[in-house]
Amino acid sequence: MFLNNPLKFLMALPKMSAIRQAVILTGLFLLILLIAGLTSAWLLSQNITDNVDNELRTRHQLLSKQLANSQDFKNLLPISPLLFASLQTPNGQIFGPRKAQLFRIKGFKNIEIEIGDDDDNWRVYSAATASGKLVMAINMESRYKVLRHVGRLFFWMGALTTLITLVVAISMGLRTQRRLNHIHNTLEEIAAGNLSARINAKINDDDLGAVAQRIDAATVQLETLMRQSKELSANIAHDLKTPLARMRAKLEVALSLDDAELVNQNIEQALDQSDQMIATFEAILRIAHLSSGQYRQRFSTLSLDKLVRETAEIYQPVIEDSQHLFVLKIATQVQIQGDRELIIQLLANLLENAMRHTPIGSTITLSCLDNQLSVSDNGPGIAADKRAKVLEPMYRLEHSRSTAGNGLGLSLVETISQLHHAQLRLSATSTDTENPGLMVNICFDNH
Repeated sequence: MFLNNPLKFLMALPKMSAIRQAVILTGLFLLILLIAGLTSAWLLSQNITDNVDNELRTRHQLLSKQLANSQDFKNLLPISPLLFASLQTPNGQIFGPRKAQLFRIKGFKNIEIEIGDDDDNWRVYSAATASGKLVMAINMESRYKVLRHVGRLFFWMGALTTLITLVVAISMGLRTQRRLNHIHNTLEEIAAGNLSARINAKINDDDLGAVAQRIDAATVQLETLMRQSKELSANIAHDLKTPLARMRAKLEVALSLDDAELVNQNIEQALDQSDQMIATFEAILRIAHLSSGQYRQRFSTLSLDKLVRETAEIYQPVIEDSQHLFVLKIATQVQIQGDRELIIQLLANLLENAMRHTPIGSTITLSCLDNQLSVSDNGPGIAADKRAKVLEPMYRLEHSRSTAGNGLGLSLVETISQLHHAQLRLSATSTDTENPGLMVNICFDNH
């Protein structure tokens, strides 16, 4: 979003969470590195000082014994750019470097002393002996030189590591930011009404890829729902327009007639049209009510095979009166959690749908095998590319919509199946291309 415009990019940097996190983490790494470096330098300095103190104490003890056994103080006291000793006898005579401040020291101390041409940092140890006050000193410059070398090495290694870390972190941050910007732009398109916009994440093995996939899936679902909503509105308007026009026509005719019997007949026909519209609205409201899931509170343990037998007893005479053949198959006894009224409604819708859409003489089969219900026929069936569409509310294969029905039967079956967490599948009954038939299979979860 900003990478094509450097000025915009720089202004947007503080708002880029990925870049900000990269900089913060790099800064935190640098702080930890600095603390670690300072701590290491302090520990190394302490170690050097402790070693020098041990060396000074040892040399002081050895030299004290030598001085106690000899009066040649001048030759026994060492003096060099790295080490020297100085002795003040009880009578005030000084052997070695004559530095007044040396004899005012008690114990260990670091001081600046000029020995020769250089003013160096010395570690001094002063203590009383049998021969007088003896001072031992070791030049710390050579010792601290190692510490300075280590410090410089640590600094340059730290700077290089920080630079590499910052470059890698910003590169990764920019890569993540580009993905976030792509998601942001896609969401803006969706918010603007372009429901066909997709993120199409190329990386699916991290959280951003998973989020992108979920957004795309939600957008697909939203696009489907919006399309179904538009189609549903158009189908409702189409289905209500015809009965409303017929009802108006019947009422107008009734107003123009003088014969009471004909008036009543037209009014009754207008009432039939209004009943048809009311039934359509009731079916839509029923589907909406079922979709809310409130019916699950009424669920109880049901014997699926008994419900099938009850429904078969009711519908077998109706099916046979419509000159269809009816076959009942019950192989097992199984119990499910569900609503008795809704399961019977589901079976009734499927059987009535089979009677309505198959020619006279067709066979309608109701089966209950284990936890699966199925209603099948050997009629014209439904094309494979239309099977998902017929489950949508108000969708009808007959686009002219001239026959009775409102396209809500299978949609209600789908809603009841979803309420019971059952899987609904439509398939052909046979491979006969002329009459492939239709099988509606519903698999319940009986565990």
